[in-house]
Amino acid sequence: MAQNFKQIKMREVGATPVDIPDNANFPTGFHTVIGMNMANITANAITISVYIKATVSSSAVDFYVVKNMTIPSGSAFTHDSKIVMLAGDRLYFVSDTATSLDVIVSYVENIST
Repeated sequence: MAQNFKQIKMREVGATPVDIPDNANFPTGFHTVIGMNMANITANAITISVYIKATVSSSAVDFYVVKNMTIPSGSAFTHDSKIVMLAGDRLYFVSDTATSLDVIVSYVENIST
């Protein structure tokens, strides 16, 4: 079975958390994030967080992948460890500075079992 590779790009993420996929939960199935690149596009250092919001016992819970990490001006951070996303999960990105973070996420949709 062929795998369906996807990429989502978000420009100028700021202090309001932005989520993928497209303001909706990941659909039914198993999906694997294979890489995330987060670039500081400002002239100053920024502090970012990345987290998965998942439902646990009927409550939304945040699970941090990166928490309060500083990215210097002109630098980027690449998270290249795999993360399996389940139905109902959402992946959020936030910065402490308005319009400061560009994000690229690559993932495989509906991993065959």
